Amino acid sequence: MGARMDRGGNLLTVADDLSAQFNLLYRDLKVYADVLSDRLNRLSTSHSVGPFDTTMVTRMRMHALGVLKRHSMLAGTGVIFAPERIAVPEQLIQWYVRSDDEDIEPYGFVYDRDSKEFYDFLNLPWYHRPRTTGRPALGGPLLDYLGFDEYIVTLAVPLNVGDEFAAVVGADLLVESVQVALQKALSRHSSGKWPPVALVTEEDRIVCANSAQFLPGLRLDERSDTLSRIALTTSVPTFTLVAAAQE
Repeated sequence: MGARMDRGGNLLTVADDLSAQFNLLYRDLKVYADVLSDRLNRLSTSHSVGPFDTTMVTRMRMHALGVLKRHSMLAGTGVIFAPERIAVPEQLIQWYVRSDDEDIEPYGFVYDRDSKEFYDFLNLPWYHRPRTTGRPALGGPLLDYLGFDEYIVTLAVPLNVGDEFAAVVGADLLVESVQVALQKALSRHSSGKWPPVALVTEEDRIVCANSAQFLPGLRLDERSDTLSRIALTTSVPTFTLVAAAQE
């Protein structure tokens, strides 16, 4: 169904606002991947990537810092390499999160497969899809119980070295940050009261909403055919904006 108008806003305008934010984020991740790919292609002399010296680790950290500073929605960003390509297993994940003093700090992961906290990312959609398709992807929302212990959405773009997949450059968004972005977009584009509005995944799972009519984590019910729907016009499929009939 098409976008409905409320008393002071247009659902299409809100969708465009959110689309622009996600497109900027994917663009920055793509630049991050391209710059790093170029550097690694010049340094690599074999199938293995690395080992990384202090200068290279610092470069990756500075790229991550730049992305985090430009996108307030992000909780973390960085590079996750293919295990079969990384020369030093301890350098597999170069991931950075915001620190309490607004700087960034590396985030540690457990690589021991015998540990209950082993971070097995290989089959997660945000890693598996770029690896197998060569295209960016979005995964979640899911509970990041080995990371932030929060519901997150992860965006990722592939990084090639030597014309073969070597890593993903990704970013984590807390679902609560996506909620804030939705609320701000609604406020910017309406002088009145919005009807119940939500962002949903391709599987119609609710990510966030402005009303208790849409409960995050659940799927839309059988009445979903009566909702107005606008898929965000992002370079990578992300979410659909849905709205109930005006109250």
